[in-house]
Amino acid sequence: MPPPPVKAHAVHHCSFCTKTTIFTRKGSHLRHLENKHDMKLVSAKRGVELEAPPGYVVVESCETADTVLFCCPSCPRMDICLESIGKHLVQHLESVAPDSPLQTEMHASKSSIRSRSPSPSSPSVKRHCRSHDDAVLHACQLADASDIDKKKTLFIVDALSLKPLSVMANGVESNALAHPHVIQQAVADAASVRAVGLTKRTFYAADSSKNACGHCCVEHPVALQQLITSSPYRRLLETRHFVELTPDLGLLLNRDWLIHPQLKHAAAQLLAGAILLNSSNGQAVMVNCVEVYGRTKAIDAHREHFGSIKGHTMDTSLPPPIPIKYKDVWPTTLSTGDGPKLIIGSQTCNALVTSSMRLDRRELPSVGATTFSFSLSERSDALATQIFFDMESVQRALEIANDTTATAIDVIHLVGQLRQLNSKYDDLTTYFLCRASGPITKAHQCQPYSLFTLHEFDKGRSAAAALFNGVAASVIANGRDALLRRDDIQDALDASTGNVSKIINEIMALFKDEQDTIPIIKNTALSKILEKLPPLLHPIIATANKSVQSAINATFNVA
Repeated sequence: MPPPPVKAHAVHHCSFCTKTTIFTRKGSHLRHLENKHDMKLVSAKRGVELEAPPGYVVVESCETADTVLFCCPSCPRMDICLESIGKHLVQHLESVAPDSPLQTEMHASKSSIRSRSPSPSSPSVKRHCRSHDDAVLHACQLADASDIDKKKTLFIVDALSLKPLSVMANGVESNALAHPHVIQQAVADAASVRAVGLTKRTFYAADSSKNACGHCCVEHPVALQQLITSSPYRRLLETRHFVELTPDLGLLLNRDWLIHPQLKHAAAQLLAGAILLNSSNGQAVMVNCVEVYGRTKAIDAHREHFGSIKGHTMDTSLPPPIPIKYKDVWPTTLSTGDGPKLIIGSQTCNALVTSSMRLDRRELPSVGATTFSFSLSERSDALATQIFFDMESVQRALEIANDTTATAIDVIHLVGQLRQLNSKYDDLTTYFLCRASGPITKAHQCQPYSLFTLHEFDKGRSAAAALFNGVAASVIANGRDALLRRDDIQDALDASTGNVSKIINEIMALFKDEQDTIPIIKNTALSKILEKLPPLLHPIIATANKSVQSAINATFNVA
C-alpha cells in the first residue's frame, strides 16, 4: 500500500531576494521580477492547473499543510527546492536588462540547463537535494567508497555529533559537516544554505547502532525535521512520529466537557509529548507532563481566574480575537506570583505544562508549575509557535474521546494522574484524573511529584504526604462516598512532629465519639485544615523533583 501523499501549500516566493519575499499571486511575482531584478518573464496561461511533484498534493490552507511547494509564475511547475525554481525561471526569460547583476548568471544558467535537457524521447529527470547519508558521504568524498567504509564514516560522523549542511550555488549542491548550532546560524543567515534532514530508510538500510528503531525514522514537516536533525536528542526524536495540530485535533481541545466529560482526559493525553516550536527564534520544547483545567466554575473548581484586579484586566490563556495559526488554540506564557507559567489555552480548557525539555539545545528539564527555559510572553512569539503532537498520544486521545465511559487517561498509576492542587479538597473536581505524561517520560520516575504522590518518594517520609495519598486513593475508589478513617489519622499522628502534628490533631478533633470515619467530599471543615499542609510540603516536593530532573535527563540521553 503506497504511503499517503504529502500535503503541501503552494507559495510564490522570490528566488533571488536575500530576504523572504512572498506573493499571493503569480502576477505580483512576475512584476516583482521585472521591476526589482530587471527580468521579464513570459506570462502564464490562464486556467492552467499547478503540477505538484509526485507524492505531493496541494491544499488550500497552510494550517493543514505539512510543507510548502514553490511555484513558477510562468508555468504550472512546482518544486520543493526554491533554488530549483530559480534555475528553472531562466527558461521563461523574455528579456533581461544588460546592466542587471543577474545577466551573467542567468545566461550561464540558461546555457547549462539547455545543455543538460533530455531529448524528446528521453524521460525527464527531476533533481532532488541529497539525503542525509548521501550528504555526509559527499562531504567526506566517499560517495564511491565500499559499503563497509560508508558505514564506518556514518558511524564516526554521528558519534562526533556532526550534521550535514547543503549549499546550493548555480544549481549545484555542495555539502559540508558542522555542529548543529553552526548549521542553525548558517541557515538563518543564508537562504541558499539548509540543514539536511534524516529521511526515512528501510529496516535493512537502517543501522541499529545509530537509531533506536529502524522502522521509526519518518519524514516530518520541514521546520520540525530541521529541529530534529540539529537537536542534541536526534536519535531519540527520530524514533517518534509527530503531526502538526489540525483543525480536527483543535476541535478535540474545544469540545464541551459538560456534554462530553471524557474529553478532559483526552485533552491531557493529546498534549502530552507535544513539541512547541517557535519558528521566529528556533527555540523548542517537548511537553513532558501537562495538567488540564476547565474554563468555568460549573466544570472545574480550579478554573483559570478571569476578570479585573484594581481596574486592570487579568491576563488569561484564552485565544485572542485576532487571526492566529491554530483556530481556538493558543500557546502562551502567563506571569504569576509563582513565576512564568507555560500554558496552551483553548475556549474550553487551559493546559498547564508542568514538565518540559528544551530540544534545540542541551539544558536541564523544567519540572514544576513554572517554566523559565521557554517563554511565549510576547504575542509575536506565540503567533510564531507551531504545535506538533506525538502520534502515539494522538491515537490514545482519540480512543479516550470515543469512549463515553472513560474516567481516566490510563489504568496505570491513577494517583499520578491527579493535578498538583493546594485547595478545595472537599470538591470532587479536585480529583479529576487529567494529568498526562508523554510517551518518552511515561515512567513514574520521570513524572513530577504532587501532594498526592509525594508519599512515593524514596528519600524521606512525611506523615502529611501519606495522608494526602490516602485521601486521593479513597476518592478515586469511592467518589462522592469517599471516607477518611480515624485509624489512618491516628497512624499519621503517631508518625508526625511539629506543625504537621498540630494540624493532624485538628483533623482528629473532627471525629466525634465512637465515630470511625468522616466524609471527604463536601466536608468544608476537613478541607480547610488540609489546606494548611501544602506549604509545609512544597520544599519537599521541590527536592523530590530534582530526582525527576535527573531521570528525565537520563531518558533523553539514553539513545
